Amino acid sequence: MEILNAKAFLLLIFIPLFFRKKRLKVSKIILYSSKNYYLLIAFLLLIIALSRPVINNGTITVKLPKTNVIAAIDISKNMLKKDFYPNNFEFVKNKFSKFLDYLNDEEVAVVLFNQNVYLLSPYSRDYNSIKYLLKHLPKINAVEEADYKTLFKKTEEFKGPKILIIFTASPVLDEVNPKIRVFVYALKNDNTFKNLTKTTNGAFILAGYSDTDIKNLAKLINSINKEKVIKIKDKKELFYYPLFLGILFLFLGLFKVNVKWKMENVK
Repeated sequence: MEILNAKAFLLLIFIPLFFRKKRLKVSKIILYSSKNYYLLIAFLLLIIALSRPVINNGTITVKLPKTNVIAAIDISKNMLKKDFYPNNFEFVKNKFSKFLDYLNDEEVAVVLFNQNVYLLSPYSRDYNSIKYLLKHLPKINAVEEADYKTLFKKTEEFKGPKILIIFTASPVLDEVNPKIRVFVYALKNDNTFKNLTKTTNGAFILAGYSDTDIKNLAKLINSINKEKVIKIKDKKELFYYPLFLGILFLFLGLFKVNVKWKMENVK
């Protein structure tokens, strides 16, 4: 057994108050009331309840929920440029497919964004299906810029712990304040991306033709979802037993005095 609130026993200093003899004068007969003794027992039991006695049943290991991944692929007009062969959009599609190959069975949702956000795939571990959907996307013919405010607003609505990975060639033109951890795989070296990922505790990855960039990104994501466990002490609270008995003795003491009073008055 363990006591969680030992300071409650400081209240024991008030016990001498219960030994002050009080007299009840009823019909010229002096009765020494036993009220204080019942109240003393009640007081002691309530102190025990306040001290919160518990039985320690050991520890319970609880696995924390994994962090889901939302991948946002830019389909704005900047993705039609040919910064990478054959164009930015096709390059990102290939890189994202490789990224899935390096993930450790994470739940991944995929959205496409320009001025609006389109759901390509809900959370899934079926990477082959995601690759198939991505491969068979029609060619984009966009004229819009990327709207990051809309992207953040929509992705923040996804339930559960999550991070956002943006595959993009479009700079952040407006001031944004996402409430989600953001990683950026950028086709251009832009300080706006670096500042964005820094403020959200994410990371900035600059695209390249080798697989090093995408491996590093996957490594970062996999490290987030290493098995997380916490240990919780399994304790059974016992305070309600002395609490119940304390209240019972409190009422017994008051009731006993009242009965004596009535009996002496009858005599």
